[in-house]
Amino acid sequence: MQLFGKIVRQRPSWITLTVAVSAFTTFSALAQTPKSSARSISQGVIPSGTGWFAIPDTQLAPHCPNPSPGGNSGCAGVILAWSGAIADTTANRMIIWGGGHQNYYGNEVYSLNLGTSPIAMTRLTNPSPFNNDCTDSQTDGNPTSRHTYNGLAFMPTVNKMYAYSGGKANCGYAGRDTWTFDLATLQWRRQDPTAGGPPAGCAGCVADYDPNTGLVFLVDLTALWSYNPQTNSYKQLQTLSDFDYHLTGVIDPGRQLFVLIGGKGQFWIINVGPKSKYSVQDWSQKVQGCEALKHAPYPGLAYDPGSKLIVGWTGGDAVISFNPDTRRCTTQIFPGGPGPAQETGTHGRFRYFPAVRAFILVNDWKQDAFALRLASAPNPFASSAGGKP
Repeated sequence: MQLFGKIVRQRPSWITLTVAVSAFTTFSALAQTPKSSARSISQGVIPSGTGWFAIPDTQLAPHCPNPSPGGNSGCAGVILAWSGAIADTTANRMIIWGGGHQNYYGNEVYSLNLGTSPIAMTRLTNPSPFNNDCTDSQTDGNPTSRHTYNGLAFMPTVNKMYAYSGGKANCGYAGRDTWTFDLATLQWRRQDPTAGGPPAGCAGCVADYDPNTGLVFLVDLTALWSYNPQTNSYKQLQTLSDFDYHLTGVIDPGRQLFVLIGGKGQFWIINVGPKSKYSVQDWSQKVQGCEALKHAPYPGLAYDPGSKLIVGWTGGDAVISFNPDTRRCTTQIFPGGPGPAQETGTHGRFRYFPAVRAFILVNDWKQDAFALRLASAPNPFASSAGGKP
């Protein structure tokens, strides 16, 4: 990240300093919530038509704890402080967790419940009393608030959220701690020590779950790892170099690829099939029509099982679909979008939910969530083969 115009690189030691303007200032984004003219859903049901739909009464702000646990940005930091979310497709809800550094000290967890009528935002847990120190956990045993980036993943085989590293309150350091959040009992558990690993602490970790193997794949910017929730074990699969810390990643299960895009024009493809040897390919100069995605910090990315494409959002009305078979991006415009994306990125707050056949976006703490349905017309560049590159 940038601090006073200078880039500070990752420390090679056991911790990484998360450098952010947030250590000394509040976000300029807080002064103005993004504006939108999107259609709103009625009677708690997302319409079957295409385009953007605002979901009424789903702002996060009304559910923030009072008094605030502290931090320069307050509860806004749950979303704005480089933080993400997962798609709990079992319970049909988006689980949101974030904060950290000097921005927000609260470690509570939120849920956008798509299965209720009407759809509703709720707070699942209360914040821990903050110990005003740079520790991995608080006195109640729950993890310290942190910038979560893209380091969260839903593990359906164990019904838990995976969380790794991130910029902790109130120091910004990224530890090497692994956590799981039980989505049935709403209880945190620290998984350390793990068998194998741990990966490097990282500002900008990227994780996603692979339904083919039941593993979470994690990029700590220097290596590719797998995490097995059944055995609580890590395995280093590949060394990496030149990976920027503004990436978002998503697993394409059909093609068995880990696709990572964003930052300074980066576009990485990692083969994660069982016989792939986890080869890494740089597609930054091999894709067409993908400039907006390549240069967005932490763009929204999700896999669409219907079209078998990677779908991205970088702000505004436009939605970008990427076909790995043809290496092309195409853009669709749907009026009434959510407005600008956060300068600190979208991370995992743009997800596809099969139960509602729509993408769901939480963009701002004082803005309603959005649903997006895409046209069913075939992509003009689609090969329909779904093969591997």
